[in-house]
Amino acid sequence: LIVEVYVQENESFYLDNVGLHTIQQISVFDAILGAENIIQIFDKSIKYTIPEGTQNGATLRLKGKGWPVMKNPEARGDLYLTVVLETPTDLTDSEKNALKKIRTHIDERAGQEQSQ
Repeated sequence: LIVEVYVQENESFYLDNVGLHTIQQISVFDAILGAENIIQIFDKSIKYTIPEGTQNGATLRLKGKGWPVMKNPEARGDLYLTVVLETPTDLTDSEKNALKKIRTHIDERAGQEQSQ
């Protein structure tokens, strides 16, 4: 008996020797403040944590949440989420002003730290 198995390509995920990979869009606010999020994979929802201060393009590793391990149906490889930040494009004037105040405060604080 010869059995050939083909893994159907998926535009949302790709598999390599390291594990299962995907790209996840997250809010810039979730990246700054940290958050919990959910990703749909296979037949289940997986909750994961976005650490505070996550940078655009960072990769988060979800240990044991990826592709099933051959010859061991109970085990799974790792899932790697590369995050892409979504920047809001429809801010109101008051929201823009609030963000400008925050930026000014952070820039001033950074200037004080450099002078010390």
